[in-house]
Amino acid sequence: MKTILATSQKGGSGKTTLVETLSVEAERAGDGPAWVLDTDPQGTLSQWHERREQDQPQRAEIAFDQIAAGLEKIEGRGAAYCFVDTAPTISSQSAGLIKLADRVLYAGAMTGGRSAPELAPRSAAAEEIAQLWANVKSCFHENSKPSRKVKYG
Repeated sequence: MKTILATSQKGGSGKTTLVETLSVEAERAGDGPAWVLDTDPQGTLSQWHERREQDQPQRAEIAFDQIAAGLEKIEGRGAAYCFVDTAPTISSQSAGLIKLADRVLYAGAMTGGRSAPELAPRSAAAEEIAQLWANVKSCFHENSKPSRKVKYG
C-alpha cells in the first residue's frame, strides 16, 4: 500500500480537496481499493465522506497515536492507497505522519528551499511534476493544437 500525505502549514491550501479528488480518481481508474484518513481535528474530510452515496473510497477512523498500526491494518485489508488529510500546521504530529508517507521527497525539498525535481531529477516526483506541468500548460489556448479550419461555401 502507498500512503499519500497531504500536508501544509496553511489552512485553505486545498489539502482536503486533493485527498478527496485523488482517492476517488484512484477508485474510478481501477487502482483501488483506496482509503482516506482524516487527521485534521476540523474533520472536513470525514464530513465529506459521510455525505457520499458511494462506499468508495473507504474511510478509516484511527486514533492519532495508533496511526502506524492502523495503516498496517488497512494494508492487511488489501488497500492499494491510503490518502491522509492533515491539520493546517507543521508540528511534531506532522513530522510523525511524514515518516509514514511514501513520497517524502516533496517535504524534504521544501525544508531545503528546493523543489523535488531539483533535489532528485530522475525520481518519480520529478516525472510527476513534469507531467503535471505539461498538463497545466496544455490547458492554455496558445499551447493547444490548432484546430482545422473549415471553409464554408
